[in-house]
Amino acid sequence: MPKETTISDTFSCRGFWWIPSAPENRVPGTLSYDPMGERRLELDGSLQHDSSKGQFGLLNLPCILGETLDGKACTLVDAYQTSLLLPFPGLATTRFSVSQILIGDDHVDPNSKTYESALITLTDLRAWMGRVPFTDQFGPGGSSVSTTFTTPSIVTTYVAALDAVISIEAGFGSSMDYTSRTITYDELLRMSPKEPQALEWYLQALFRFRILLSLLVGRPVHLRRVQLSTSIEKKEGFGGKPIRRYVDLCLRQVGYRQQKDMLTPEMPFPHPLLSGDWPQVVQTWFSKSQSLDTLAGLLFGVSVNRSIPVEFQFLSLIQGIESYHRTHGDDEYVSDKDYEPIKKALLEAIPSNINPDHREALKGRIKYGNEYSLRKRLEITVQSIPESLVTEITNKNKKFIAQVVATRNYLTHRDETDKADVLDLSGMFDASVSLKLLTEFLLLREVGVPVDKLCQVMTVHPRYKNRPRIL
Repeated sequence: MPKETTISDTFSCRGFWWIPSAPENRVPGTLSYDPMGERRLELDGSLQHDSSKGQFGLLNLPCILGETLDGKACTLVDAYQTSLLLPFPGLATTRFSVSQILIGDDHVDPNSKTYESALITLTDLRAWMGRVPFTDQFGPGGSSVSTTFTTPSIVTTYVAALDAVISIEAGFGSSMDYTSRTITYDELLRMSPKEPQALEWYLQALFRFRILLSLLVGRPVHLRRVQLSTSIEKKEGFGGKPIRRYVDLCLRQVGYRQQKDMLTPEMPFPHPLLSGDWPQVVQTWFSKSQSLDTLAGLLFGVSVNRSIPVEFQFLSLIQGIESYHRTHGDDEYVSDKDYEPIKKALLEAIPSNINPDHREALKGRIKYGNEYSLRKRLEITVQSIPESLVTEITNKNKKFIAQVVATRNYLTHRDETDKADVLDLSGMFDASVSLKLLTEFLLLREVGVPVDKLCQVMTVHPRYKNRPRIL
């Protein structure tokens, strides 16, 4: 078992495993974890269980408990038996696929356990903060050298929408031998709700924070470690500092891949640039989470899953922008009151001799006939953006909106009315890149990043100037 169980590293460990209702039946086995693949438990035997079995007679267990050979307590959540092998009479090998793994000093009840706080390590967070805590001093003639580490201050924000404090704090570690000294420094995210919360609360809040940080960093941010605090106390001799007990959470990250750490100048919106706006940005992000979820989620989805077809990326981004405009802009050609006589006249004009299904379809179209078309929504959205950024988004293509609309209509309805403006795959790829930039602007403007700062960065920063295009 590794000393630190992280969500981003593969590991495998031996131990003994049992179900909560039968702790006397402990079966040896191996737990394996791959952040990009399977979480698997392979037992040298079988677990006896009296509950109903799942499909094909295999067990579905809400919880399996275990203890590794080095004394770590493991809680496996939602274990589904995938196979039962009987190579010899009386000898069985049982395999389970596991949804979540919790590892720490104690077992937890996944159905009722709440956690005091969570401490999270994220890719690129350290560079995004842009803080340098080390100071080097050299003696006369290079006779000595000393390095000082000054702990950066904690950046704390109370988020009313969560009734929780979100803070970014420094982590510090060191190791040494006779010939070397190593000092490590990282930035850690802590989520501390006013009242202890269940795991699902943390996963939802963390997912939304990841999307926000990804927008500011310029690429998808992933989890490196998630520690859930099971208890907190203050002990004498620790200067009144709280002492927490943690369990590590391990689950699959969709789209996770190891990548080189970014440098602060490579990021379009690092914390030093936004330090004055950060409290407002994070507050607004969570307060508007419901109204921005569709747009932000679709953008994050296509950014993480880069292997999905171009057509799907294009349609997802269009759907996100259309959904955004429905909830954030004018949505009707005329008022509901003025549309009533129009709707009545249209309904009365439906021929009486048509098929009932056709009649219902026409009535449905008339019902929503007062809502803006996609073309109108895009025109209004683009008109709300400074001209310098419109040029960057459309790449000076005056037919950009017409091509996007024609392509969406062709992909969804096979409408060939504007076939001349329908984009091919390379054109759809370029349009998707432009729609991503448009979506990022809308989201960042919505949470309070000043428009002049957005335009200044998005028109000159290499992250946007050098974005991929098929010419």
